Amino acid sequence: MANKDMVNVAGSSQKKCTLSLSEAEIRYSALFEQSPDGILVIDEEGEILDFNRAAHTDLGYTREEFAKFNVSDIDPVETPEEIRSHIQKTIGKGKAEFEVTHRTKSGQVRNVLIITQTIVLSGRSLLHVIWRDITERKKAEIELIQHKKNLEEKVQDRTKDLQKVINSLAGRETRMIELKRVIEKLRKQLTDAGMNPVANDPLKEP
Repeated sequence: MANKDMVNVAGSSQKKCTLSLSEAEIRYSALFEQSPDGILVIDEEGEILDFNRAAHTDLGYTREEFAKFNVSDIDPVETPEEIRSHIQKTIGKGKAEFEVTHRTKSGQVRNVLIITQTIVLSGRSLLHVIWRDITERKKAEIELIQHKKNLEEKVQDRTKDLQKVINSLAGRETRMIELKRVIEKLRKQLTDAGMNPVANDPLKEP
């Protein structure tokens, strides 16, 4: 009887484990497919082994088209050799985060943030990749930098103009002081000569 109870308990536990595993797979599958970010599993050669809907629709491809791709097919900058080298280095490090560019089916170039981590499946070291399109964010950053540059140039131009005005006023004030000295010298010379200057100083404050 005891053995029978133990068998029942073991069977029940195994059934619960099976159900839990099945539920976990369902949850992961739902998160995988419903994620707004592209999610992929790639091997050390850059071959795409698995991917979600966002990964191919964001680039304008059907699932069937995308399934035939290597990562190098969507990268307009790096060569296949460079991509393989980066993948192998990333697998060695365990995880990485960086930015790349992707080319869509229509030929547009998109800025993409990559977050990747090494996973082991069936004894193989692979990369679990999440990518996020940051094209609009990069565009806004560039526009902000350009706007800041334009403002700095305007401030510099206004500063130069203001400095010219200041220099002009300073020069005029210097000339006025020198002219007053000349007039005072002439008045003194006239007085010393016994002459009484009757003209008012045109530069003297009333």
